[in-house]
Amino acid sequence: FRQDTLTICFMGDMMMHTNQLETAHREGQEYDFRSYFRLIEDRIKSADIAVANMEFTLAGEPYEGYPSFSAPDSYAQYLAACGFDVFLAANNHILDKGSEGASRTLDAYRELNWKHGVDYTGLAADMKDMERNCPLEIARKGIRVSFINMTYGTNLGATDKWPKVNYIGMKEMLERAFEKAQKESDVTIALPHWG
Repeated sequence: FRQDTLTICFMGDMMMHTNQLETAHREGQEYDFRSYFRLIEDRIKSADIAVANMEFTLAGEPYEGYPSFSAPDSYAQYLAACGFDVFLAANNHILDKGSEGASRTLDAYRELNWKHGVDYTGLAADMKDMERNCPLEIARKGIRVSFINMTYGTNLGATDKWPKVNYIGMKEMLERAFEKAQKESDVTIALPHWG
């Protein structure tokens, strides 16, 4: 008997506005986000794959909300603890703190991958990273799912060649990703960030 059903939970636009930062702030550099998904954490954890659009950078202090987001690393750590398996990084806010902020975000995501098994797509540190995560393939219950994340644009442009964001207009790169996904996966899910 081959398993043919997966549950996938998608949650869009994880934000960190100024009032959210203020509400979660505790003494010193501590932030407490435990109330944010307390009522739905079981649903997130029960999904075979849980996916979150990370609509902020982890660029370090000073932490800021709209219009140029930088959230504490502990927010992404909390989301990993809630049971998310995939972080989507291709969105209009990923370059809010420039290439340096996106690089620091990738460093934090790699650490979360190592500690919690959370993966990411839509942003790559170099060509090897892009080949690994575009498409991002995840296998559960013997079913291979490929995720391809891209954005219509970013609020700021990149200042360096890498890290690179997946843009909807990167036709050749996305065609290769879809071809690879169709060959290697049972299901391909496109995750465009429209704005």
